[in-house]
Parts: sequence; structure tokens; C-alpha cells
Amino acid sequence: MSGFTYITKISTIFLRGIKEFSVSETASILNWNENKVRITYHRALKKLQKSMGGFFYE
Repeated sequence: MSGFTYITKISTIFLRGIKEFSVSETASILNWNENKVRITYHRALKKLQKSMGGFFYE
């Protein structure tokens, strides 16, 4: 995984999952559209689940 991709996934997990920002707030912070935030967050959670070797509940 490239460094940039890693940073974007970590950023979305941090903002959406930990800080509990909405999709629109996260999109505004990252200067992305809302769909990109949703997709990146979903992919980041799947990657995290896979790396933990099991189920991951939000």
C-alpha cells in the first residue's frame, strides 16, 4: 500500500470512527466529495478487519 493511500485510510478512520464526524464534515475537512469519504472509510474498515484476522464491529 502506498504511503498516500495509507494516510487517507487512517484519516477517514480517525475522523469518522474515532472523532465521529459526519460524512459531510469529514468531506469538508479533507476537501473531498462525500462519496469519496464513504468509499474510503468502507475500504479502510475492510482492510482493518482483514489485518486483525476477523470480524470488526463499528
